[in-house]
Amino acid sequence: MMLFDAPAVLPPPDEHPAHLDRLLDHLVRARATPPARVLEEFLDAPADPATLGVDGVHHVAVYTGDYLTEDDFDDWLASVESHGAFRDVRTGPSWIAPRRYGTSGHWINLTADGDEYELFTCRARGEWADYGARRRAALMSHHGLSVRDPEQVGAVMDFLGARPGVEQIARTPADELGHTYGHLLNTRSELVLEIVHAGDTSAAADR
Repeated sequence: MMLFDAPAVLPPPDEHPAHLDRLLDHLVRARATPPARVLEEFLDAPADPATLGVDGVHHVAVYTGDYLTEDDFDDWLASVESHGAFRDVRTGPSWIAPRRYGTSGHWINLTADGDEYELFTCRARGEWADYGARRRAALMSHHGLSVRDPEQVGAVMDFLGARPGVEQIARTPADELGHTYGHLLNTRSELVLEIVHAGDTSAAADR
């Protein structure tokens, strides 16, 4: 997977526009990665998307850099909301960051040219702050591959999770809007993969 070369911490507000332009370029290029290549890079082995019921890339998520204070994140969010290329900006607290990495974090869900993307950032503290840049980018970035039916999310998660070195790290059954997803971790490469059935695509999903 192409990992974004994120800075150790988010740049100051006057540098946000250039940082966001660079992020957008990365996201568009990463989204063009075929599902077969996404699976092969995650699994370290070929896998057939059609056999798994994967029908495309649902979204791409990228790590944008740490933040130092909640005010820093608020400034970052304001810059994302005001960027001319982004629409439908929504945000919420990271579920994975406090449970696995001992820090807080935020996801930002948005669209650009009708395609869905996610931006992640975690607070620079505790164990997380000692991780190397590549490790942080890998753990909080991923491709989300879409499947045709909600039942396939669990089936694909179980199948891939049975591979050596692959661990299920989060799994959310269908909520009232029908959005079903789960995250897998390759413990050797520390790359993450999401399997998702979108359900009602007008709704934001907790990340």
